[in-house]
Amino acid sequence: MNVVEGTNIASVAQLPHTMGILAHARLSILDLSPAGHQPMQYKGHWISYNGEIYNFLEVRAELESLGHQFHSKTDTEVLLKGYLTWGNKVLDKLKGMFAFVIYHPESGHVFCARDRIGMKPFYYVKTDRGFLFASNVKSLILSQLYKASPNWEGLHLGLSFEGVLRPMTAFQNVWMLSPGYYMEGPVSKLKPVQYWDFPVGETLDISASEAKERLEEIICESVKATLISDVEVATLMSGGIDSTLMSAVASKLSPKIQAFTLSFDSTLSAKNEVQLASDVAQRYPIKHHIKEVNEQDLFESFEEMAKVSEEPVGNLEPHFPIAQMIAQHKLKVLLNGLGPDELLLGYGFAVKLAKYWPFIKWLAPLQSLMPNKGIFRKVHSLATRNPFALYCDLFSPNLFGKNRVFNTNVLPKIPNSYEAMTAHFPDYTQFADPYQAISYAHMKVYIGTHHNHTADQFLMQFGIEGRFPYLYESFVDFCFRLPAKYKIANGVGKVLIRDVASGYIPKACITSRKQGFHLPELEFVSSKSRHKLYEKIKALQKRDIVNPDLIADVLEKGHRSITGARQILYLANLELWHAVFIDSQCRDL
Repeated sequence: MNVVEGTNIASVAQLPHTMGILAHARLSILDLSPAGHQPMQYKGHWISYNGEIYNFLEVRAELESLGHQFHSKTDTEVLLKGYLTWGNKVLDKLKGMFAFVIYHPESGHVFCARDRIGMKPFYYVKTDRGFLFASNVKSLILSQLYKASPNWEGLHLGLSFEGVLRPMTAFQNVWMLSPGYYMEGPVSKLKPVQYWDFPVGETLDISASEAKERLEEIICESVKATLISDVEVATLMSGGIDSTLMSAVASKLSPKIQAFTLSFDSTLSAKNEVQLASDVAQRYPIKHHIKEVNEQDLFESFEEMAKVSEEPVGNLEPHFPIAQMIAQHKLKVLLNGLGPDELLLGYGFAVKLAKYWPFIKWLAPLQSLMPNKGIFRKVHSLATRNPFALYCDLFSPNLFGKNRVFNTNVLPKIPNSYEAMTAHFPDYTQFADPYQAISYAHMKVYIGTHHNHTADQFLMQFGIEGRFPYLYESFVDFCFRLPAKYKIANGVGKVLIRDVASGYIPKACITSRKQGFHLPELEFVSSKSRHKLYEKIKALQKRDIVNPDLIADVLEKGHRSITGARQILYLANLELWHAVFIDSQCRDL
C-alpha cells in the first residue's frame, strides 16, 4: 500500500521499492541549511515532520551520550534517531508541538503521532489505494487519491463546538489524529492509541505565595522555550492580560522583539484594545506594529478565509489579517497567548458556577429524586462532575439553537452533542472539582477542535509558525492541577495569573473587561456590503441541504444580533466550502 504525505508540496522523495511517497514543504526555523531538508532518512527510515521540539537539545544530548552522532542542528534528526532508540516511548521525552510520520519502506512499518494538545494537524484517510496523510485536507483532495464528500454529522456537531468534533472532520472518511495519540504498525493495522492525557483528579498541595512564584517561573520558562529559533520571533499582543504578559516576558528575554496588534476603524468597532497594547509596548523594548482593519479589508479576504479554514465556521478569523501583517514584515514565527482562559477559568460562566456551587453540592444528595432533564439535568451534571455534560450545558449551545439546520435528505437524525462527546473522549468522573472538569472539556474541544485548527491553518497559509507558551507542557500540567481557589476568587477568574501580571503590565490591562480575540462580526454583516453574503446564502438555498425556513429567518433577522450575524457567516461559509471543496474538488485553488 502507498503512504502519501503532503502539505503544500514543494519537494518529493520517491522511496525505495516504490512502496510509498513522502512529500514535504519545509518552513525553515531551525538549521536553515540543506542538512535540515525533509523528508529526512536514517538507516532506511524516512521522516516527514511538522512542528518544533522545544527541548530537542536536551534529547539530543541524551542520544549523544548513547553514541549517536548528528549531521544537522535540527530537531527533525533528533526525533528520527530518538524513535529508532526508544520506539514510541520517545513521545514521553518530547516537549513541543508536532505531527509526523516515520516510515520504513522495506518492512512497511509506519509510526505517526500528534502532540499532546493538538497544536499541529494530522489528517488521514484510508482508501483502497493506500494510507494518505497531510497537514491539510486540500493536499488529500489534490492528490486525486481521495474524492471529497461532506460529513453531515461532523458538520452538524461543528455548530455546537465551533469546529468539527475530533477525530471527525467536515469530510466523509477523513479523520484527524486526536491530540495525545499515535498510530504504529503496518498500514492495514494502524489504529489510534492514546499515549497522554491530562492529570485528571490530581491537585497540588501548595500555598498561595508558592503558587504565584511557581506560575511566574513556569511562564518565563515556557516563553523562553518557545523563543528557540534560528529566525526572528514576534508576538501577537491583542491588549488583554495573557498576550501582554507574554509579550512583556518575551521582551526581557529577546529585547526589541516585534509585537503585532489589530485595530478597527470607527465604522467597524469602538472596542479596540490598541491603547492597552501600546501602553505595554512603551514599558518594554518592544517594536510595536498596529494594523487597522476596515470593512473593505474584511470583504476582500472573506472568501479566502473560507478556503483556508477547510471547515465552515460562524465567525471571521482574526488570524488572517494578523498573518497578512506579519508576512509583510517577512517574519516566520509568532507567539500566541492562547490557553489561560481555558486552564485558569477566565470565562464568565465559570465564575457563575463558583457562585452557585455550594447550593449545587447541597442539592447533590437529592439528585435521585429529580428528573434528568432541563435545569435538573444541569444539577445532575454539576453534581456528578461530568465534563461533557458540563460543557454541553454551560458553554456550548448550538449556533442555531434547537432549529433543524440540515434537511432530512442529508442528515436524517440529528446527532446528540453530549453523546458524541462521550463517544469520542474517555468519560472520566474522578475530577478534583467541577472547574477541573470544565478545563478538561475546554482543552479537548474548544482548544483541540477550534482554536488550534484555525490558528495553525491561517498562520501556515502565510508561511508563519504559531507557537503557544501557555500550552507548553509545564504550564498545562501545573495549571490543570492547581486548586480552584487560585483560579476563581471573589467573583473573578484567572486570579493567579492576574497576580503575576501585576508585576509586568499596567493595571488597566488587568482590570479591563475581557473582549476576546475576534473581528467585529455584527458590524461586518450589518454593513452596506452585506448583500454579498446574502448572495452566497441564496446560492446555498438552491442546494436543498439546509432548512429553507431557517435560511429565510436568517436573511430577514440575522443582522440584528451577534448570534444572527454568526448564523449569516456560517451559512455563507457553508456555501463557499461546498463550492470549493465538494463541487470543484479544490481545482480552482
